[in-house]
Amino acid sequence: MNFKKISTGLSLILCSYLDTQANEFSNNHAKIFSAYEQNIQKNQKESYGALCDYLLNQSKVIYLKIAKDGIEKSDKQKLKEFLDILDKVAVVAKNRAKKDTIFKQKDENIYYSVLALMSIINAAVDDEYMKIAKSFDYEKLANIDIIKEGKKQADLSAYLKNIGA
Repeated sequence: MNFKKISTGLSLILCSYLDTQANEFSNNHAKIFSAYEQNIQKNQKESYGALCDYLLNQSKVIYLKIAKDGIEKSDKQKLKEFLDILDKVAVVAKNRAKKDTIFKQKDENIYYSVLALMSIINAAVDDEYMKIAKSFDYEKLANIDIIKEGKKQADLSAYLKNIGA
C-alpha cells in the first residue's frame, strides 16, 4: 500500500482530533481540516459527533486497506512515525472518554479504533512478524468490528502490563 493513500486519513485523525492548526499540514490537508473547523464553529456539538463518526470510519477504512494491500517497504519508517501520533490521539481520546460528557461513547470508540489501527500498523511494519505471517487474512478481517478489535488490544495491553511483560 502506498503511504500517500493513507496519509490523508491519518493526518485527518491527527489534526481533527487533536485540534492541530491547519497550517501545519499540506494544502490539501489544510483545506479538509478547515472545512471541519468551520463546521465545528457553526455547531460544535453536532460537528464534533460527526467528526468522531468520520474518524471512526476512516480508522476502519485505513485498517482494511492495510490488511488488504499491506505496506510498501519505503513507507515503513513514515508509518512508524505515525504510530507516535496515533499514540497521542489514543491518550487524548482515553482522557476525553473519562469525562462524563454526551460524547463519552464516541471518544471511547475513537480510542478503541485507534488502538486497532495501531495494532495492524505495528504488525505491518514488523519485518519478523511479516516473515511469519506473510500477509493479513483480508477475508477474515473484511467484516471486522474495529471497536471490538480495539477493546481486545486494550485488554491484551492491560494483561501484559499486569504480568510485567
